[in-house]
Amino acid sequence: QVEAARQQRAQERQDDQAKAARKAQQLLEKALPADTAHPYLQKKFIPPAGTLTDGKDLLIPLQNVEGDIRNLQTIGPTGKKRFLKGG
Repeated sequence: QVEAARQQRAQERQDDQAKAARKAQQLLEKALPADTAHPYLQKKFIPPAGTLTDGKDLLIPLQNVEGDIRNLQTIGPTGKKRFLKGG
């Protein structure tokens, strides 16, 4: 019974991670290249260097060693950083 619950939690975690990966891929497909006008980039004095944006937040893709997108980090204009839930 304990082992069955452990396996169920592991499967739920894998499902959540797969869902986050799909969501990340969808967001990145719609994203545009970021420019130097983004407030976070200006505050940190760094160039966009291939960073993407959804029009408001910077989108930083997270990949596994095979190069598959697994999640992404968003960075808002104020510098607030978040990962997609479940990833």
